Amino acid sequence: MNQPPAPSGWQLYAITHQPRYDGSRIALTDPTFTNTLKQRILYYIRIFVIYSMLLWFVLCVFYGCMYDMTSHASSQYLKIIDMDHTATSDRLVRIMLEKKSNDRSSSRTTMMAQRDQLASPWVPRWKTYGHRGLHTLQDCIDHVRRHEWGAIVINRGLEARLQQALQPKDTSRSSRQSVAYNAQDALTVLVSTGRNPIPIGRYFQPSLDAMAQYAARQYAQHQLATPIDANTADPQALLTPVWYTTTE
Repeated sequence: MNQPPAPSGWQLYAITHQPRYDGSRIALTDPTFTNTLKQRILYYIRIFVIYSMLLWFVLCVFYGCMYDMTSHASSQYLKIIDMDHTATSDRLVRIMLEKKSNDRSSSRTTMMAQRDQLASPWVPRWKTYGHRGLHTLQDCIDHVRRHEWGAIVINRGLEARLQQALQPKDTSRSSRQSVAYNAQDALTVLVSTGRNPIPIGRYFQPSLDAMAQYAARQYAQHQLATPIDANTADPQALLTPVWYTTTE
């Protein structure tokens, strides 16, 4: 048995159309509808203008407070925490402090030029921390999170690992694999990211990275000038004895 075809759109309209409601319908060309549409558009424009003014006001106040932040960052200290207390760690501490002293003794013109940079690497000051009550790396992390902007930690056991990697040893492949040296275990850069993100990103984080890289390069140059049997020493420990990892 054949079923009747489905009704088309106009047929459905004719079926559902109720003429008694035509008097209350408003067409797009109706003047009443046009006036209402203009009022709603003007209302949304006013809301957009008000929200835009509020947004720009908040941004102006926020970034106005951040203006010339370098003058405030220079009064803050980044710490050098020596957990190893050996000749190697003492040299690394001296390298960092001497770099700080050289930067502070530069001319006023150079310092003003550094202030104009987006992230001058030597704006914050540096000093050593006696690690009172800091016995592990986790203690240092907790201390920096609570009290400091950032710090460079000379990890415990650095000199022992480095000397073991530089000692003359069997050149067999298996022996070399067993004494693999990881330079990233030397230093740990700690950043207190829970503080104001603008000075952290613009001043303190670049300062920590730049100082750690400078200390690594200077110590590598010092070690290359020391008589070491390059044929038996670990290549990683010989060429890059010190590097760092970053922890937030």
